[in-house]
Amino acid sequence: EIPPDSKVLVVDDIVDSGDTMLEVMTTLRRIYPESDFKSGALFYKKSASFIPDFKVREADRWIHFFWNKDE
Repeated sequence: EIPPDSKVLVVDDIVDSGDTMLEVMTTLRRIYPESDFKSGALFYKKSASFIPDFKVREADRWIHFFWNKDE
């Protein structure tokens, strides 16, 4: 439960296609319309369907994070 009039920052490591962040933000705003939601990402792709409010760097290639399992 998110208290009314809350300010919430949703952060992800990368916004690649943007589909996941778009779904999360749309759902949160629908369920909690009285709260203020902003998004942030360390990296984002300009081609994404959703561009975060706060971002550190644009990604133009695949990024391998140390916390990802090697495939």
